[in-house]
Amino acid sequence: MKTEWNLKKQYRGLNDLALEKDIQKIERAYKVFEKKYRGITSYLEKAHALKITIEEYEKLYVLPKPLSYLFLVKAIDINNKTIDAKIANTQQRIVRAANSVTFFRLNLGQIPKKKQKFFLENTELIPYNYFLTQAFEAGKHELSEQETTLLNELSLPAGEMWVDLTERLQGERTIEFQGKEIPLSAAQGLLSTLNKKERSLLWSKIRSEFKADASAAEAELNALYTTKAIVDRRRNYKEPYEETLTDFETTKKELNALRLAVKENLSLSREFYEYKRDTLRLKTLTYADRNVAHGSLNTTFSFKESIEILRNVLKKSHPLFLQIFDEMLREQRIDVYPRKGKMSGAFCSGNVEFPTFVLLNHVNTLDSLSTLAHEVGHAIHTELAKGNSPLYQGYSTATAEFASTFFEELLFSELAPSLSTREQKILLHNRVNRDISTIFRQMAFFEFEYALHSEVRIKGYVPKERIAELLNQKSSEYLGQAVVLEKDDGYFFVPLSHIRRFFYVYSYAYGGLLSRLVSKRALEKPELFEKVTELLSSGSFSAPKNLFKGIGMNTEKKETFTDALAIVRADFEHLKDK
Repeated sequence: MKTEWNLKKQYRGLNDLALEKDIQKIERAYKVFEKKYRGITSYLEKAHALKITIEEYEKLYVLPKPLSYLFLVKAIDINNKTIDAKIANTQQRIVRAANSVTFFRLNLGQIPKKKQKFFLENTELIPYNYFLTQAFEAGKHELSEQETTLLNELSLPAGEMWVDLTERLQGERTIEFQGKEIPLSAAQGLLSTLNKKERSLLWSKIRSEFKADASAAEAELNALYTTKAIVDRRRNYKEPYEETLTDFETTKKELNALRLAVKENLSLSREFYEYKRDTLRLKTLTYADRNVAHGSLNTTFSFKESIEILRNVLKKSHPLFLQIFDEMLREQRIDVYPRKGKMSGAFCSGNVEFPTFVLLNHVNTLDSLSTLAHEVGHAIHTELAKGNSPLYQGYSTATAEFASTFFEELLFSELAPSLSTREQKILLHNRVNRDISTIFRQMAFFEFEYALHSEVRIKGYVPKERIAELLNQKSSEYLGQAVVLEKDDGYFFVPLSHIRRFFYVYSYAYGGLLSRLVSKRALEKPELFEKVTELLSSGSFSAPKNLFKGIGMNTEKKETFTDALAIVRADFEHLKDK
């Protein structure tokens, strides 16, 4: 079995003439649409004319995706500066091309409300009902075409390049530990495997490296958050998280239900860390002690064994799940092992008319097996969504995080019975620990980010010391008195990537809680797997709240998330009894 990507089916390399031809094809297609429709509004008068125009606009979605290919090449050759230049140039060209048709979405958003109602109720436009609903909602916050296109072009130098600065600084840092120079990212991964003395020493060194880049991160975050504040004011967003809610297709009611459920159950998280403190026989825990396990599994999971375990999970769930996984293995769309020059971590990547690929860094551990299930969950979701028309082949980030964690839950249920009693306890501890991190820690990050946005908007600039203080304050709320934070622990904000991708973090808790609830019910009533398959196959055809309503979940009710937290509580009580 081959374990590296085969990208040659897409392009033969960076100098493949087909790559440049496809970029030019994209540029021409946008020009054709612009030439045909710019300056006219007749298609906004009648349903049939609007339907034809949307059909032509939709064709722009099915163009080849050179950027998808380039990002994959970058992931397995991360130090290649030629790829960086190629990506930047291609991205700028495609953004400019896409900007030329910005007027179309803006025109849709300006349709009078009475006419909007007519179009939404018109039978001829039923296939595009949700697309129009989103366009009409976005219209409440749109700027002029000139302003919108300017912001699109500035997104790279005013946003992504700032983020890239901090990531590069952190990526270049190494730590001397146990006679070796190790990358900063690798050092963080070692923490949970060390004894108390070594853990404390390493964490002290890690914090020093965070603090060394804190001035750069301070300037970066203040620039990003100030830019967002300016744009939010122009777009009439009252809260800094509102744009993310729109992008993720979730409602303020859903977010409030989630925030309230988590806040009311903070005692669960605090009790868990008290339990961990007591089982580790420590007076107090430090920030570095959070993820220390009860022990290590003797069982290892080679990639071949991991495949068989996951295949059994998928086979019991739905035949389509297994079919997609087997096809990805057969077509070399999973890059498995770590190697020099390859990106760390894991991800799933797939676009309209572009195959879905998964990157792993498999090292035969339980975490590696869980990561495989997580990323294959994303891949299955992506592939199933491709059954929709191009406009609906994407999906909300909120449902994406449900898909990935749903398959992790199924894996746990498959794996646990095959382990010894000791290993089952370790596995259960790791599961509760993961849930605490996915739910309470991520929502603490949400509250931290919200507080930081608010202070930047009030004060104009927030120094690094205050940013670190804010992170410690919000972290203490879920860690409780069992974990004593030191002043410098707050500099963990420096490498915290998701606070640069505004309010992304709530989707982890949202999806994670719903996956706990749905997976438990599906294992009790297997017929529910068919409903889950329908949800994953819906792409972005409807809002997440409607998709989850189809499997009996009301995501605008606090009780839904409270019920899911009760499952986590039950796991914790079971862990204490073992």
